[in-house]
Amino acid sequence: MTRYPRMPKELLPTVITAMCGRLLDRNSNKNEHYALLVNVLSCLEAAFAKVPPSSDVFGVLIDHCAGPSLAQQKSSVVVILLRCIEEEMHFSVRCGALQVLRSVVHNYPSCANIIWEKVRDIVLDLLQTESFEDQKCDANFGPPKEELSTKGRCLVAGIKVIDECLRVSSGFKGADDLKECRLLDIQQISDCTVNKSIKSAPHFEIETPGPSQNCSLDITLGTNRWTEVLETHLPRGLS
Repeated sequence: MTRYPRMPKELLPTVITAMCGRLLDRNSNKNEHYALLVNVLSCLEAAFAKVPPSSDVFGVLIDHCAGPSLAQQKSSVVVILLRCIEEEMHFSVRCGALQVLRSVVHNYPSCANIIWEKVRDIVLDLLQTESFEDQKCDANFGPPKEELSTKGRCLVAGIKVIDECLRVSSGFKGADDLKECRLLDIQQISDCTVNKSIKSAPHFEIETPGPSQNCSLDITLGTNRWTEVLETHLPRGLS
């Protein structure tokens, strides 16, 4: 992703809003639009994955999420992305949307609470579908391998979003979070120290001014989510 410091701060949020508008196309379920939607989602994934996270982008994400009218809520970026992972959408579109949501949660952790229930249910449904179709393939009938491969990628993308949400609810900051690493010289240990940040950990803070994305750790919430996944998703995935 290109660096943006020299560009107007409203550029990226404007582009994101425009791309999300393409996802609202009323013909988005028709075959000729699949490639376009997948490309749009790929661009959105890159935009939300930009490091460091931007308060302006976060503002776009939370805008209208709790709007006074249903129309406003439906126009929110998060709601649009959640609509793209619904069952009636093509698996390639669902996969792309799930990849976008993973980037969203990684860089803007407070969004995890908004998407959790929807993604949790979608992934469970995908696990059930995958298990059923594996049985059909064993019997030498069912969907072609290409279709199963797309569904498999969609499932993996969904599991990665679940993983990111669990990291957020657990307050995960990396196994070696900000650990001091002393630089080893041939003869002696240097006094120079460096901070090692773990890229797999969600970004819990946005340093730029703007809407706060305070993501206070709720131990009970994290425990409940882990319990849900262990009791419902894990057995289904292993079956």
